[in-house]
Amino acid sequence: MALNRPRILRWLDLRFHTGFSEWLSHVYYDEDFTALLSLIDFCADNEIQQRATMVLDLLLLDMALNSFHGVFGSTHGRAYENTKKWASNEGTTDTAKLLFGMGQYSGFDNMSAVAFALSSYRVPPIIIAIAQDLARPAMENRQRMGIRVDDGARWGLDYDNFEDGMMWLTLEAYMHPRTAALTLRMFDAFNWWDNHFFAAFKPYRSLLNILRKTHLVKPLARALVWDLCRNTREQVNITTYRTPDYMLSCAQDYRPGYGGDQQHIWQATLGPDAVCFTTHPAKLEGVSPNYWEGSGQLPRAAQVKNVVFVVYNLHRKPALYVPTRHFFTHAWLPCEQFDVVIECDGWIFARKGDGYLALYSQQPYRWHTDAASEKTHNEIIADGKHNIWICELGRRADDGDFETFMTRITGARLEFSGSNVIYESPTQGKLKFGWQGTLRQNGREVRLAGYGRYENPYVRADFSAETITIRHDNHTLTLDWQNGHREID
Repeated sequence: MALNRPRILRWLDLRFHTGFSEWLSHVYYDEDFTALLSLIDFCADNEIQQRATMVLDLLLLDMALNSFHGVFGSTHGRAYENTKKWASNEGTTDTAKLLFGMGQYSGFDNMSAVAFALSSYRVPPIIIAIAQDLARPAMENRQRMGIRVDDGARWGLDYDNFEDGMMWLTLEAYMHPRTAALTLRMFDAFNWWDNHFFAAFKPYRSLLNILRKTHLVKPLARALVWDLCRNTREQVNITTYRTPDYMLSCAQDYRPGYGGDQQHIWQATLGPDAVCFTTHPAKLEGVSPNYWEGSGQLPRAAQVKNVVFVVYNLHRKPALYVPTRHFFTHAWLPCEQFDVVIECDGWIFARKGDGYLALYSQQPYRWHTDAASEKTHNEIIADGKHNIWICELGRRADDGDFETFMTRITGARLEFSGSNVIYESPTQGKLKFGWQGTLRQNGREVRLAGYGRYENPYVRADFSAETITIRHDNHTLTLDWQNGHREID
């Protein structure tokens, strides 16, 4: 206990101030919930119990802000193929049903629902109310999570000792130029060369040892950073826009051109399985990143409320980990999960209830039939190294009937010039975006970075704030980290 108490408190401190590097992960929040509940229920240390409770509050707030009728259908720092495609496969779906009363009990792969059911922890009423506040015509949430490896000093982290090395591994910063030498020292000290989790490193052991002797590890890491640091999850700025009929979420301008691991950059959600997203396949099959899981190369994506641009600029650069072999991008749009799917003037339109979706590919597209269900269209493929996908969402209450929505979209100005686009959205006005430069809306720059810890109708808190106060209707939750005080009103 004496050895690990400072470690646990340090970890909790970083999580409260910066959130989780695997942001909004419906895979790993399930495990984070369970670990925190274990500290709350079993730790013989009042301070750890209290601070674990406060971090758990924020994790549940994340989930409440970025869920749609029980579906955690947001951007994710880590997601698997099945968990993106099917809400019943989310690791948090049973937890959302238990705590928020929405969604379904699937029993697919969930441990935290049982832990919550047996725990002394009770969800603050305000968090439940936020999750259920779905009649609000529109809710826009911005938040910043994670840290930058180069900002280690700000967080009291060095690059040359094992204690800090373990913290860097929470970002999976194995081969970042700042941390690569430290990682290899830890491999030697703890015999991680034979650990199956690090199996990808073992074939390169001899090469890495030569590079260490010649002091070339850092130059190599810097030269191949786009590939070797694809696992690294650095700071992210997130936006989620939710209405009663749809939700759109995006990791804004997140590491464009880097290799991807299991990051899920954007998603449109109109129902439990009525979702849409795009990826660049890293490989046709095998371990991630693969065809649907993760990305071969990350796009430059940006969202303005109900509109998102996803720009791909695929390159063939030297790589040790995952070389680029495929030059196409694709979209997941499971037709059988929508009420109507119509193609018109290059746009693909879909309706689910009173929610509408419009999808456009700069490059010509084709449908690929899922081999498991030959009569169903799920995948849209667009060949080419360069492509821009556009997705705009709408709903009956704002846009009229579905036909009117389609007419307004197809009649909107849309111009491409290389990796740049001008789109005069019927709802958001003139939007300009591309692989480089700013996102502009009606001539004004749209902020894609520097978000607060939370920016939404319920809570405004600076990044790394010491006190976070959440308000909704007659409910208030105040988390005062400096004094370890938690107040529910």
